[in-house]
Amino acid sequence: MHACTYAHTHTRTHAQAHRRINAHTHTQTHKHTRTQTHAHAHFRFALPVFLTALTARWSANFFNTGIFDMTVRARKLPFLKWKPPGWYAKITAVDVMSKDLVTFRELHPAGDLLRILRGNTHNAFPVVAEHTPPSSRALHADKHPVGKVLAGLVLRKHVCAALSRQTRHKVLVDPRLARDSKFTVMSPAFTTSELTWEDIEGTYPRYPSADDLSLDAKESRMLVDLRALYNPTPFVVRPIATVHHVYQIFRQLGLRHCVVARRSGEPVGIITRKDLTEEHCRDRLASARERGRFSIVNMSASYAYAPYGPTSPFF
Repeated sequence: MHACTYAHTHTRTHAQAHRRINAHTHTQTHKHTRTQTHAHAHFRFALPVFLTALTARWSANFFNTGIFDMTVRARKLPFLKWKPPGWYAKITAVDVMSKDLVTFRELHPAGDLLRILRGNTHNAFPVVAEHTPPSSRALHADKHPVGKVLAGLVLRKHVCAALSRQTRHKVLVDPRLARDSKFTVMSPAFTTSELTWEDIEGTYPRYPSADDLSLDAKESRMLVDLRALYNPTPFVVRPIATVHHVYQIFRQLGLRHCVVARRSGEPVGIITRKDLTEEHCRDRLASARERGRFSIVNMSASYAYAPYGPTSPFF
């Protein structure tokens, strides 16, 4: 199954969540009003009871936060408000991003892949591909070595599901076949996969854990074809993008991950919702001030884009 099938799966914006919460609250107010009036059989009191309940709700929200807000705060969930603080324009994506980037290759050794999954708790990993600059731009090949460019973004749960005992035979590739058949195996345009939607999402919400997976010696030496798993068009921002702009992208699109990449396509970091919280950004703003770097003037360079592979004009 092609990776674009997974693009933006389970994406839910915060605005939709707020609308559902408000609709649920109003529905509960109406239900309480109907219950009170039906219990006493005095329908002429329906309007006063409804206004009393509505006034009580508004008063409670004015003096205290709602039960949903208290739950978010108690569990320390990275919930983003609708609008970012104004001072978010003073720091850039390179200031708040996670620099300990862990990347996968399109054809990655299975044993190393499982070791990486067990060694960290990241939920998404950038997938990189080797890219040689075109001859029109690389006049001297020795001055333009092969570089790593962003090919997509793969989720931990999808990799674990693909490495499960029931589906691993569909993604494991013999290294000798990959080396001897570059045209049919290494070219994404001619690569087909037997992987289906049920293979990946059939175990929802109980995806297999990396600790529960095991590979024998032969399987560990094989390659995992991630081209059928990753999203080839993740959202990407430049390192000089303002955090204010990145925050708006997360809030409006309901993102969980955003890759930070140079114009050449090389990924340098990743941003999650936790990186956009005020506490985290305050610490990074203090560090930016110590370096004498307060604001970004070139706002036109802070747009986001979706890569389309090594042939993209952004590369």
